[in-house]
This record gives sequence, C-alpha cells and structure tokens, in this order.
Amino acid sequence: MMRLGTTAGSAFDTLTDNAPIGFAFFDRDHRYTKVNAALAKINGISADAHVGRTIEELLPEYARTVGPIIDQVFTTGDAVAGFEMDGETPASQGAQRTWLLGFFPVPGEDGAVAQVGATVVEITDRKRAEAELRQSEERLRLATEHAEIGLWDVDEVNQQLHWPPIVKAMFGISADVPVSMRDYYEGLHPDDHDATAAAYAAAADPNRRSLYDVEYRTIGKEDGIVRWVAAKGRGVFDEAGRCLRVIGTAMDITERKRVEAELRELNQALEHRIAEALTGRKVLADVVDGTDIFVQVADVDYNWLAINRAASAEFARIFGVRKPRVGDNMLALLERQPEHQAAVRAVWSRALAGKEFVQTDEFGDPSLDRRYYEMRFRSLRDAEGRLIGAYQFVSDVTERLREQHRLRETEGALAQAQKMEAVGQLTGGIAHDFNNLLQGVVGSLDLIRRKSHDHGRVQRWAEAGLKAAQRGSRLTGQLLAFSRAQKIELKPVSVSDLVSAFREMVASTIGPHIKVSLDLKTDGIRVLGDEVQIEMAVLNLALNARDAMPEGGDLTISTRPVSLAGDRELADGEYVELAVRDTGMGMPPEVVARAFDPFFTTKGVGKGTGLGLSQVYGAMRQAGGTVRIDTRPGEGTTMHLLLRRTDDLAERAADERRVTATGLSARILVVDDDPDVRQFLVESLDELGFAVTQAEDGSAGLTELERSTPDLMILDFAMPGLNGAEVAKRAQASRPGMPIIFVTGFADSEALEEVVGGNIPVLRKPFQIDELERMLLAVLQDRTPAA
Repeated sequence: MMRLGTTAGSAFDTLTDNAPIGFAFFDRDHRYTKVNAALAKINGISADAHVGRTIEELLPEYARTVGPIIDQVFTTGDAVAGFEMDGETPASQGAQRTWLLGFFPVPGEDGAVAQVGATVVEITDRKRAEAELRQSEERLRLATEHAEIGLWDVDEVNQQLHWPPIVKAMFGISADVPVSMRDYYEGLHPDDHDATAAAYAAAADPNRRSLYDVEYRTIGKEDGIVRWVAAKGRGVFDEAGRCLRVIGTAMDITERKRVEAELRELNQALEHRIAEALTGRKVLADVVDGTDIFVQVADVDYNWLAINRAASAEFARIFGVRKPRVGDNMLALLERQPEHQAAVRAVWSRALAGKEFVQTDEFGDPSLDRRYYEMRFRSLRDAEGRLIGAYQFVSDVTERLREQHRLRETEGALAQAQKMEAVGQLTGGIAHDFNNLLQGVVGSLDLIRRKSHDHGRVQRWAEAGLKAAQRGSRLTGQLLAFSRAQKIELKPVSVSDLVSAFREMVASTIGPHIKVSLDLKTDGIRVLGDEVQIEMAVLNLALNARDAMPEGGDLTISTRPVSLAGDRELADGEYVELAVRDTGMGMPPEVVARAFDPFFTTKGVGKGTGLGLSQVYGAMRQAGGTVRIDTRPGEGTTMHLLLRRTDDLAERAADERRVTATGLSARILVVDDDPDVRQFLVESLDELGFAVTQAEDGSAGLTELERSTPDLMILDFAMPGLNGAEVAKRAQASRPGMPIIFVTGFADSEALEEVVGGNIPVLRKPFQIDELERMLLAVLQDRTPAA
C-alpha cells in the first residue's frame, strides 16, 4: 500500500475529481467519505449528498453486494478488481446498465487501511459488443484448436483474462483452473518478463497500437516446466481511442526451440573444434602464408577458415573479384558468375564430403586468365575424428603441361625417326638377302650363257637359279605379310610335317644353348595356310624366345587340335593350335598390350626393329586365324597360333586337277608394260601351244582387243596411263564373258579386290610356268561348258 503525503494527497484528489470514471471512498461503516463528479453522475445523486451517508441508505439494492467487498478490503488490505454489476440507478431512468467495479485500500498515517476506494466504469456498450464478438471467437476457436494454436483475450476494461485450455497448458495451468492477468505476468520467465510485458503494453497503448509479436519462456505454475511460447495479438480500441481488448494467438514452440538450441550447441561445438584444430599452428601458418603454393581451408559450408596470400591473390586475379578473406563464403563471392561458381562447387563438394584426391583442372575467366591447376585435397577433422572441413594445396601447372605437350611432340618426332632408322636397318638386311639371291640367279644364268652346249650342267644351273628365285619370292612374301596387305593364297598344309622338317633350321638359328623339343599331336591333320608364312611365324617366335633366354633354356613347339565356339575373334569350328613355349623372363601386361604394334620392341638399339610379332600377327589374321599370348613375368611365354583346320581331301582334289593344258586351244592377248615379263609370258604361252598376241600398255591392249578378238586376256594390274583395272572394265564392256587373268606384284590386296572384285583370278608375281598353266586350265575349263 502506498501512503500519500499532503502534496501527494492533493494531487490524488485533483486526479480523481477530474477522472472520467467514477471514484468513491468508504470508511469502515460503509459511509461515503468522498465521491467524484463522474460517480455522482452515474448514481444520479450529487456528490455532497453522498458524503456522510452509507451505501445501504443511498443504494440499498447494491449494498448486499458491495458491503462485503468493502469489508474484505479493510480486512485483507488487498484490492479487488474486475467486479461487474448489473442494475439501475436514479440516473439510468429504468434502463438496465452494467458497471465494472474495482476496490483498493487507502492507508492512513499509521499504515493501516483507513479507507477503501472504489472505481466504477460503465461497460454496457462494451458488454453488448463482447457478446457479438464471442460468437465469432467461438468459430475461430474451433478452427485454431485443430491447428494447436490457442486464442487468448484480455478484457482491458475489466482486467479479465480469457485463456482456453491449450494456452493454460503453455503456462502449466490445468484446464479447469481460472486465470487472471496476474497468472500471465507471474508465469513469464524472469529473463523474458520485462520485454514481453513492454510488448503487451505497447499493443494496448492507444498512441502506439503496436503489433504484439513476441517469443518468450514461461515457468509452469503447477509443474515448474519451462516452455517456449510464440504469441501474436493486437489491441481493439473504441472510437474514443480507449483500448477495450487485446486478443491474439499463442503457440507452444518448445520443441522448435529445443532443436534450435541443439543446432546452436552443435555449431558452437564445431567452431570450438575448428578453433582447437587450428590452435598451435601459428608458425606453420606463417610459413604457409609466405609460400607460392596456394593453400586454402574451408568448412563444410564453403566458408574460408584459412587462405594464404598467394591463394587469395590468385582467386581474385583469375575470377575478377575482390581478394577473399577468412570468413568469406567462396560460393557467395562468385554469386554473379554462376559458371565459375558451379565449377568451384563441383570440386570442393567432393572434398567436403570426405573425399581425398588429386585433380588437375582448368579455372579462371577467359577474359582475364585461364590456367591449369593441380589440386590436392585432404580432409580436415577434429581431435575426435569428425569431419569439419577440407584443405587444399594447389600448384599452377599450366607451364608444366605445356612443356609436357612439347615433350610429347618431340618424343613423337623421335619415335618417327627411330622407325625410319628401323626401316633403314630392315632395308639393309633385305638388300643383303636379295644380293645373295640375285648372285645365285645371275651366276647360274651366266654359266648357262657360257656353257650352253653342256645340257647336263645347264639343267643343274637352271635348277639352282630357279631355287634362288623361289627363295627371293619367299622373302617378298614375308615382307608383304608384314605389311598385312598381301592376300595369301591358302592351301592345305600339314603343320606337323612342316614343323618336323623345319626343326633343324630353328635349332641352328637360335643356338645350342637352347634345347628345342617337339610335341606334335596333329598327324594327318591339315590347316588352311601358307607354308612360307607359317615357317616365318615359327622362326620369328623362336628368335624372340632366344632373346628372352640369354642364359639358355627350353623351347617347345607343340600342335594340338582344338574346337572353338563363341570366341571373341574367330568363327565357331575346328582349329589347330600351334604353340611356341619358352622358359624365359616373360612379359608384363603393358608389353603384352603393345606386342603386335609395328616397330614396338623391348630390345636395345640395333638389336631389333619390332617387326617380328607384327609379321606373325599379319600372317595369321590373313589366314583366318589369330595369335594369342600367355605370359607372366618370370614364368616364361607361350605364343598360341590358331589356324583353321581343313578337309584332307582338299589337297588330293587339287592334285587330281593338275593336268596339262595340252589339247586346249585359245587365242590369248598379253598386256604388260614390262618387256621382259611380257616376253616371258608370250614365250611361255607359245610353249604351251596357245596363239598369242601382245601389247605394251593399256591403250595398245584395247586396240589389239578390237583387232584380234582373243579368247582370253592376261593383264598387268599396275601400268602407266590406263591401268589394268580401267582396261578390264572397258574390255568387259566390249567383250562380255571374255575371261581375264590379272598378273601383278601389287602389294595392297584390299585395294586390288576393291577394283577387280572377286570374279577375276589373280596370278601373283613371281610365278612359274606350271602355275600359269594351272591358272589357264582352270579358267578355260570353267568357260568351256558355258560355250
């Protein structure tokens, strides 16, 4: 209770006399000691008529209600507020009115209650409005209850508080317990009390009329539990500006605040762990900051935790932004450059997900500078091993990559030079072999020229010269097989017989320090192949095996029949496997991958050209087979040659067809630009009994074709002017059905077939008269039935 001094009392009297609400003061006998003008007007009795008289005398119908309240205040010293009373007064002229009454103690000099003051406010109009409002509030209440939102209402005139059970629960009050504004203020957490009360006062202030929008804590009145509440509301004012009510909503946000608190604690713990991770690294940081290597450290949200001067300057230079600082977000700094932002995010996101890796990539604005950087990412973890970010060491490798590109170009040029050197070495070897062969041919022919009368010796010298020429033909066949352009004329070959006859040559070639063994299981079985190519393949593989066994070892050549189905290279069917196995050093996978590449070799300079395995592969593929390698370092190598198996009767049928052309007659036109070859053909055909005409080139050949109307044309493929293909097309156009035989030393079989197709037979140089005779016989016999 507040004791009023003289000055304060005078001020209080002035206040009450001029107040718009009614004031009355009572003694212990319920006598009026003072009333103001407003109350006198409400009661319809003058102020002086009240003084000295009891309420029982003036307003007996209200005395039964008001008297006990006055006694209560005198007894307890506590105010009683918010008391509503309905009724009539002389001033109301018979109309029912409603008033809001409040009672408060007025202490005397000794501090005891000397008087009881009362306030009277007429609320008839407000009560009518409230009744109407309650209906709309009920509808709103039903809606908000389902959304777990509580509606609250404060009657500012009568200082009454209306809370539904959901709002009471936010203050720890049971649903059936009445509440007042006192429960509201006392339920606020001490730390939130003043700010929340001030926000409510601002909402009820007619001059401010602020939005009541607060989040505060409550302490449960019954359970002591601390809860979080989010409340919003506005004041309702009458025309005079008086606040009648403050209404609004409240929501329990305790769970949301708990989650927010946990997140804050987590962030604080994370920041603490980061700080711990970086503590004590000052010296290292100084070193890092001074290096030319770009060093950056970022947390999981792409915020820089550390960045040295070099990295900061480079980032700004290539992206055209300000220099980044610790605390900046790298994605935000590139917000206006979405393409670069995406590139930075792509590489950092892997690191911030815990990946550790090295990557080289290109960054930078092309209008400024675009460079290649080698980035090494490592995870940043706290003392407990939890991922808290990543750090990056970056080097500008632009010049290094350019230098590597220049080096590759240089290496390519060097490789080309080495290939040319190898070709030169190969050419020298070929020239040596051809000189030996030509010596045999030239020597034999010279002896025949000198001793032509000695028929016995002439026959022997002719045979020697022919054998030398056959060896030359084999050598050119090997060269064409290396080029993978020669179409091999396949025939049945007994691999076992071939290898058996070839064993001594292999043994003498690779030397006595290597034991050569045979394991042949294909007696009587033949394959489609070329004897020269198979011999060349075995010899090349034997030489490679010798180089793989410098200290000696075992070389085994074996054959066995195999059946293939679903093979990745070869058609299903029967094959013969010819295997050459050594006990040498073996080959690593990277060598196996390039073993069949021309000019690839692991031998020293001058010890190999890298052509051997390439030749073997070319020969096998043209024969319809393949080559496979089975090897391991230190365990030796086995080369598997797979060749198609053929019917044994094929060779017998060929033998039966080897009859002479004697008895056949035909006029043959020979067209070849080489006079020696043309002369050989003319004389050979004459010897076989054919009528022959000749022409020195394509144009002359077409003229002779029209003049002599031959039955068959023998045509060189490669000639100046009109080549053989053009002559053949014109000849077939003018003489449909006339057989044509190509004779050629042309290497590119694919190009040859593309021009002549598969319908024109080809006789490859060099050939003997017997081969020419068989070809003529086959062509003329095929034509005869159709004639």
